[in-house]
Amino acid sequence: MNSTQVLPESYKLAGDFRPGKFKRAVWAASLFGLVILVGSYAFYYWLAAVLRPGFQSIQNLHFELSLERLWSVWRVIVPLVILILVHELIHALCLWMITGKRPVIRATLKGTGGLYVRLPSWYLSRNAFLVVNLAPVCLITLTGSLLLLVVVKTSISLLIFCLAVHLAGATGDLLSSAFLFLQPASTFLTTDGMLYTRGTENMSRWKESLRSVMNSALDRLE
Repeated sequence: MNSTQVLPESYKLAGDFRPGKFKRAVWAASLFGLVILVGSYAFYYWLAAVLRPGFQSIQNLHFELSLERLWSVWRVIVPLVILILVHELIHALCLWMITGKRPVIRATLKGTGGLYVRLPSWYLSRNAFLVVNLAPVCLITLTGSLLLLVVVKTSISLLIFCLAVHLAGATGDLLSSAFLFLQPASTFLTTDGMLYTRGTENMSRWKESLRSVMNSALDRLE
């Protein structure tokens, strides 16, 4: 069972991970995202140098107000906005395919702000939630890496920057997926962060240890 609107009576609430409850964790994840931004940019830059030797790197920035400079700014902003929309649409499409119901995309100014996808009154299994959570990162990263082979050389720097920003922006998806992977396979979740389990289940020691560490870190950041 990948999704349901009615949980068996044996399931009990095991965790409340709604974003508003972990404000410090959100900011800690944002700092970790900066590390991912630097690391992913370095990786994509190296990958581009291997796949497309001699591509045009980003020129030094000059703070001169001109139409050409303004156009350069929009050339960065527009692709990033499109990436954000595509990212959330992939989340929504996966939810739709799993449940057969159309989710909603909303915007928020809370925390670090942004768009998010919700499907009220539905419970997703751990594995189904992992698919929904990781699909945008995997698909956009793979597609972007392949595009390095075909885009014009003058656009490679922009593509590298957008891919790095996207991966950094997906830090929340990556960290929550790591935490969710450590939960029992029978776990169910709602799209707003409520976690349900059916009691104690045997798990491997390394998962138990890692889950204990992550729970301790969340408790301190709550």
